[in-house]
Amino acid sequence: MAVVDDKHGTNLILPLPQDEIFHYSYDDIADAFPVWQDRKALELFGKHAPDNYYFHMESIFLAVDFVEKNNKDICDHAQYWVFEDDVVMCGSVVDLIHYYDETPGFSDKDLLDGGQGRNGLNEWGSYEYKKRYPSQSRVMHAEHVQRFSKRLLTHMRNLVEHNITAESEWFAPTVAKNDGFKHEAFSKEHLGVYAWNGKLTKDEADAECQKDGKKLSINHAGKFYKNKDSIADESN
Repeated sequence: MAVVDDKHGTNLILPLPQDEIFHYSYDDIADAFPVWQDRKALELFGKHAPDNYYFHMESIFLAVDFVEKNNKDICDHAQYWVFEDDVVMCGSVVDLIHYYDETPGFSDKDLLDGGQGRNGLNEWGSYEYKKRYPSQSRVMHAEHVQRFSKRLLTHMRNLVEHNITAESEWFAPTVAKNDGFKHEAFSKEHLGVYAWNGKLTKDEADAECQKDGKKLSINHAGKFYKNKDSIADESN
């Protein structure tokens, strides 16, 4: 399933039927989660207000609602994978999922992600978020690919419904660290090229996938917008 932000995802070309594409807007999120409308609750860095570009968890919650509405047999132990649209995947996504489902040390984790990093967005959170998680308790991890347990998503949604939200590279790992959830980065062997502002061309991406006999790797960011066959979104 594809999840499309109607503001930033306008350039996407998706070879999928419409019933497998979930569209959402800022207004959809603000209607579902009133903290986005409560400026008194949002003491964010500078004048920055929450939006779909930096705050991803709320749109993930709505996407999960869409999935569960159309799949009544999802169990309480379900896991949800999230791939940003500019991820370059070397090898099979199915093989990647099976590896982390079946490998001890990864299969039981509530959150898997691209590993710890650092950016200047530590204070981009609501007043209640910063009160619950003081600055020194917060951590930032790359989010270009993530796997969430249903248990963690349910907990985080409850937090947002109580005015606790933040920039999503900080929000999910900070919650996992402080609230008793199991968190791990993907194996180093699967973490390929990464830069938050990377612009891999199609030729560079192909070369990366062929290097050193790689079978599986996650790379970011592929920007193929100069190629007529692109399905990547230049806006990200």
